Amino acid sequence: MRNFVVWFDIPVRDLDRSVKFYAEVIATDLAVVEGAPSRQANFPFAPGIASGSLRENKEHKPGAAGTMVYLDGGDDLSVPLARVEAAGGTVIKGKTAIGPNGFMAIFKDCDGNTVALHSRN
Repeated sequence: MRNFVVWFDIPVRDLDRSVKFYAEVIATDLAVVEGAPSRQANFPFAPGIASGSLRENKEHKPGAAGTMVYLDGGDDLSVPLARVEAAGGTVIKGKTAIGPNGFMAIFKDCDGNTVALHSRN
């Protein structure tokens, strides 16, 4: 099976604030890349693994409408979901069973983007 998503960009208004938000919620470091056409911070990635970035630019505006990205919620998405509000976001839909596919939850990040978490447990 291959990854059907190879890369994603989440538009942000304030890269530094958004890096802090996502680093706190999903408990990982993001690598800020300077000198690109726009400011961005990359989620960890390795060959063969889909990943993405937070991107601060004028062409793409944060918002609740559009494609929703599901981030890995680890072994139990309740853990990162519990950090959303303290980090400046809003939980829209708590942990919800999605049959044999595990669980999902939806939150609004500090820029107003709607993002989901997924876990098997």
